[in-house]
Order: sequence, then structure tokens, then C-alpha cells
Amino acid sequence: MAKILIVSYENCYNGLSLSGHTVDYYSEFLYDHSYRLAEVALDYDLVINNSPWLTTPSNGVGNTPASARLETHKWETRTKAQELGFLLPEVLEECNMNTVSTSYTETVFLKPKEGFEACTYKIDPSRDDITWHNSQFPANIAAYVEKDLNHDIEGNCFFTMKDGEYKIQKVLGYTGTGEDKRLQKGFNTTGFNFTSLTSAQETAFIPLCTTWLDYAKTLGGTYQGEICAGIKGTDVYWFEQNSRRGMHIPFTGNSNNWLESLRSDLSKAGTDEWNYG
Repeated sequence: MAKILIVSYENCYNGLSLSGHTVDYYSEFLYDHSYRLAEVALDYDLVINNSPWLTTPSNGVGNTPASARLETHKWETRTKAQELGFLLPEVLEECNMNTVSTSYTETVFLKPKEGFEACTYKIDPSRDDITWHNSQFPANIAAYVEKDLNHDIEGNCFFTMKDGEYKIQKVLGYTGTGEDKRLQKGFNTTGFNFTSLTSAQETAFIPLCTTWLDYAKTLGGTYQGEICAGIKGTDVYWFEQNSRRGMHIPFTGNSNNWLESLRSDLSKAGTDEWNYG
């Protein structure tokens, strides 16, 4: 029996039941408080660190500083993605988080170049006051604005990375309202749906995911993650990597197999552990 601490956003491990273990969850300090995690970790046998913002303690599994940057440093990551074969959405401007141009008439996406919770913000000028949107952020945080791709579907590649090896668990298409990206909506995630990709979409998407993960594995770390890309026809446009387990996809498989996939046996990272339906 082990005493386990899982550090994560809420709603990432719904349905997980590690029988025979004592499990605590922390979501209070997800950003830039590694010293606090190091202190709390002393009371546990194992820490599962699902926050790329925190340094993984010596008794834990999670990101390395390099693998965490794949999520937290979006500008440099998109450059690497292009180098490895992904197309990129058009950048309309480089700016700060609080200086987005107020002249847009169509939906755009605002992203910090690095840090600042690595969130993407959808701005729909017909429903969002850009001046108000700018006022919500501090000054001098470098950012960029991407054009709406109007893609056919978002491709999602769910994987587990463990110490230089990886296993792709599931490749799916994602559709949704996009309301979760609007600042005024409070990141509401209702209305999303996973569906199968067509064979042509898989043929375009999966080899790029494999190429990306062959690179990502060189950065180390033991974590679950997700590659997100826009698929338009058979063109694949880089969106992001999440170097962490995603939210609002409840667990449905063997909890102990999931634990062992992170601790000792990558082959136990199953394809049916999470309810993507």
C-alpha cells in the first residue's frame, strides 16, 4: 500500500479508484510553487505531478523542465512543430496580452509566447469587447494572435511518455462549441464531442504525431499528454501539446494498470482507460 499524492487541475482523474492505496489530490498550487510541492511531497511515497508548471520531486513522476516547455512555451514549440512537418496557422500580429488590435472583425486566437498559464484565448469580436479583453491581462507579457483556421476537425493524439519511450493510446477527432476558449465564458467545456477521424485524416495526422513524439521523448519525463492539431482536408496545422492529463474525460479502465504504466510498465497504458465517448 502506498500513500500517493496527485497534483492536478480538478476534473482530470474523475472515476480513478486506486484500491489498496491512500490517494490525496492537490489543485491549490499549480503554478510556480515548486518549493511548496517539494515540502508536501515529503509526506508521500509517490507524487504524480500533472502540472508542467511545477518541478517534479525526487519521489515523483512528471515532466522534466524540457518536456514541460512543450506546453508552457508555445512560441518556440510551434517553431519546432513546423520544423518537424506541421503547418502553422497564420500569425496576424505579435503583441502583448493586453495590446491585441481592436480592429479584428473575425474570430482570432490569442496565445502567450511563454508562461502565463499557457492558455489560448478565443476572441470573437461579434461577442467579445477586445478593449475589455485587453484590460484583463497585465502589461508586458509577449503574445501572438493566430487567424481562425476554420478547420474541418481537430485531431487529438493521446499518449503516455515514460523515460524516453512513449505509447499512443488513442487518436480521435474533436468537435465542440469552442466556448471553453472565450474568456467571458469562464472556460465552459460543455458541448464537446470526440469522433473517429477518417482514414485520410488519420493518414495525414498520425505520422506527424509519431515524428513529434520521437522528438518529445528525447526531452524525458513520465507523463500523459495530448497533441492537438487542426486538420483541413489532408493538411495538418499545429495547435499545441499539453504535457499533462486533460480535463473532463473520466476514467473507465483498470486503475492499477494505469498506475503501473507510469511507475514501471509502459505497455499497461491502455487504449480504453478514459471515456472518450
